[in-house]
Amino acid sequence: MLLPIDVKFPKEDWERLEEAMDHGSADEIAAARKALAATLRSEAKKICDKYIDPPRTTPFALMYLPTEGLFAEAIRVPGLVDELQTHLHVSVAGPTNFVAILNSLQMGFRTVAIQKKGAEVWRVLGAAKMEFQKFGKLMAKVESQVSTVQNTLKDISSKTRTINRTLKDVSTLETQPAEVSGLLGIHEQQALPLTPDQGSSGLILEMAAEEEQVSES
Repeated sequence: MLLPIDVKFPKEDWERLEEAMDHGSADEIAAARKALAATLRSEAKKICDKYIDPPRTTPFALMYLPTEGLFAEAIRVPGLVDELQTHLHVSVAGPTNFVAILNSLQMGFRTVAIQKKGAEVWRVLGAAKMEFQKFGKLMAKVESQVSTVQNTLKDISSKTRTINRTLKDVSTLETQPAEVSGLLGIHEQQALPLTPDQGSSGLILEMAAEEEQVSES
């Protein structure tokens, strides 16, 4: 965004006013001051029509009067400064207040930028709050599922202890693990290494068949 600033120095009107103030009457001074005010209104209107173009520019502009005397005369005209600001959106600045006006505008724009950033931060926080609420629901669901699993594990542990108490008086079989597996009908598969004449036929799986166990017995 641009800030329009235009320098105006109505030399002829200013010189006539100075001459009237030095050698003229009160009426001549009033007429010269009136002409100066008319020129400043005309120049302010040119600034408004030519430079003010929101949003590319600020909705107002500055008219810089480069001498203290000229600025003082513009301020001295009753209602002139307020009229230019209200109807033409042009503020009058002189050597004494130009830098102060720029600093004030800079601070104002920084405040606006901070407010915009603050609004963005609040939107992000609002979105994060909504997502966190969803996350909380998911966590509650997971907690419920974990609780169900824990209860199931407790039931399994209880059943295991019950079975162990039931089998407490049963004597342990004095047999090898393989024989125990055979009694329970559990047949394990064992992989034998490759022999030289087997080529790429793979591993030979030796199955402990029930018929062979019967023949051996």
